[in-house]
Amino acid sequence: MSPFIWIWHHTTPHHTKTKLFETESRAPSPPPRKPRGPTLMSHIWELDKGVKVNVIFDANCHPIGKEGCTLTRFLGTVARKSDVAPISYMEWRDMPQIYKDDMWKIIEVKKKKIGLYS
Repeated sequence: MSPFIWIWHHTTPHHTKTKLFETESRAPSPPPRKPRGPTLMSHIWELDKGVKVNVIFDANCHPIGKEGCTLTRFLGTVARKSDVAPISYMEWRDMPQIYKDDMWKIIEVKKKKIGLYS
């Protein structure tokens, strides 16, 4: 038996068949996956003074390991702060120096506060 229900229409001397709808049942689709939320790094923003996160850098001065990943994610949160890094500039070189200085101050304060050293 066909998995479709066919309805015949008599529009000409010849009969034509038109597929109306499918009758076979389909397995229910899985619920949509919940996308990851934004990386906030609140545990880094709220660290107490004196708490250190020692970041190791490779020969090319790239942060590596779990702590390097933490540093990279933290820097991403700084870049997403719209009051510090507005998105109205298409190129980094077009962004006024005052915004770059503000970002650098945040990074320096955090560096001193949590001890980001190699």
